[in-house]
Formats: sequence, structure tokens, C-alpha cells
Amino acid sequence: MTAVSPRKGGNILGLADNQENAIIMTAGAAVLSDEAALAVAMAELQMTAAQMKEMSKSMNGDMDFIYINYADASQDPIGSYGPDNVQYMRDIATSYDPDGVFQSRIPGGFKVSRVV
Repeated sequence: MTAVSPRKGGNILGLADNQENAIIMTAGAAVLSDEAALAVAMAELQMTAAQMKEMSKSMNGDMDFIYINYADASQDPIGSYGPDNVQYMRDIATSYDPDGVFQSRIPGGFKVSRVV
């Protein structure tokens, strides 16, 4: 993907500099009991993700990219694309949607307007 992207116009995901293999992890919790049990399960999943991040750093395999289809609401996948790509997306969003309808009036999802 990173080798083909420059020939096709670039890589908005911020992966152009990545020349190594990568692992994308997805995990989920299915809790039938109550919100407290779900909170415990989610905390465990976040702890596991943090441990994997530290392990990847120790192996020089860390990357900031978060795959948006597998992202949790607590994560910022669009922000992981890098500041230049985020600004580019903001500029495009403003040119096609100057009133911000898709950023403010469409519920749910990750929005470029919410990137810190």
C-alpha cells in the first residue's frame, strides 16, 4: 500500500513513511450482565492495547496509525493520520461543506472537526 500510494496521488492515512510490516488488532467484549461488568471488560481491553503498544515500541515497530474501521470511540483514528493530512481533510471539508452540516448535524462517527 505504501509503495503504490505515491504513484496514485498520495496516502491520506499518513502511512507513506511506513516501510515495515504492521499488525492491526481488533478486540471486543460481549457482556450479558450489566454496565459495571462492561466497564471492567473495556478497561481490560484498553490495558491490553496499551501493553501491545509498549511491546511494539520496544521492538521498534510502533506506529501511530489507528485503523478507523476497528477504532473504539475512545480513540482518535483521524488524528493518527498526521497533522498535514488532518489539515488537508479540514480544508476539503470546508470547501465542500462550508456550513459544516456533515461535521455537526450528522450524528455519530469520527469527524475531522473533532480532531484535537
